[in-house]
Amino acid sequence: MINPALEPRTAVEAFRCCPLCLDDLEPDLQADALRCRGCQHSFERNASNQWDLRVPAGVSVRYRDEYRPRSVEAPRRVPVRLEGPCQVPRNRYAGEPPWHLTRGQITYIPEAKPGQIALDHGCGIGPHRPLLEDLGYIYHGIDIEGAAAQDLVDAHALPYRESVFHLVVSVGVLGQLEKPALAVREISRVLAPGGYLVGTVPFLEPFNGMGCFNFTHFGLWATLDGAGFDVDAILCIRRWNALRAQLHMGFDWRMPEGAADRLSRPFVWMLEAYGALGRRFARNRAQYDRDWINARHSGAFYFVATKRPEKAEGCTTLDIPVGR
Repeated sequence: MINPALEPRTAVEAFRCCPLCLDDLEPDLQADALRCRGCQHSFERNASNQWDLRVPAGVSVRYRDEYRPRSVEAPRRVPVRLEGPCQVPRNRYAGEPPWHLTRGQITYIPEAKPGQIALDHGCGIGPHRPLLEDLGYIYHGIDIEGAAAQDLVDAHALPYRESVFHLVVSVGVLGQLEKPALAVREISRVLAPGGYLVGTVPFLEPFNGMGCFNFTHFGLWATLDGAGFDVDAILCIRRWNALRAQLHMGFDWRMPEGAADRLSRPFVWMLEAYGALGRRFARNRAQYDRDWINARHSGAFYFVATKRPEKAEGCTTLDIPVGR
């Protein structure tokens, strides 16, 4: 049995905390476990040497929340456009992209400064690790299950202190969660001010057997903005329109990507013609803007956001004095 008191210190060991009450975790020398100094819950290490910091069955976590209404007359300044590389690339990565990220998407991820930690939020089998380590980050992967995760966690209750991470990568995760807005607020809590959150969410993709939510571009922007993020970009993933997504994913068998691409091309041509006619003849030509047409028919979005340094001025917060 491994004694956590004798384990070499990892990058986040000093920043772990109780996922239930956020109090300190202390080694339980009688067992291979961590015990919360506050609520006294115990969290064990499994046979794969992973800390199981998930919310225990039968236990609930309560949160403070806030609501800031938006004016119905205010313009919706959502930075949505068709996917393209960052105008000023934020890194010099030359390796192979993970299979579900494009080289253009990677250009939005900044290189790390010494000692900065990246959180792979829903790491799966760990495809992002080579990329993030090549960019200079100390890597930390989490998931609800799976051997590649360093900690097993619930995305709705992250077991880390505030402002620990400098980058969070969340690819294909938020749509699978029961409370994605809560998960984004948890990401904001553990992300340092000025830190980046990048990831993908589904929009017009078919149900994949696990998903809970699909996001419009405005819903994604509102979720990020409401959690304290400035949204840099929401990109309609290139060559992943609604029809191609349905053809590739919407059957019991997966249509080959090449076939789905060819069959969806007339749909793309129709949208381009529809937009061109609208921009020339319609009264409200703004709604025929190329970026908005792409956003209305995209299969999924890639997003880039930075955590604001503080809450926006003029925002009144009502704290419910219980729980988290």
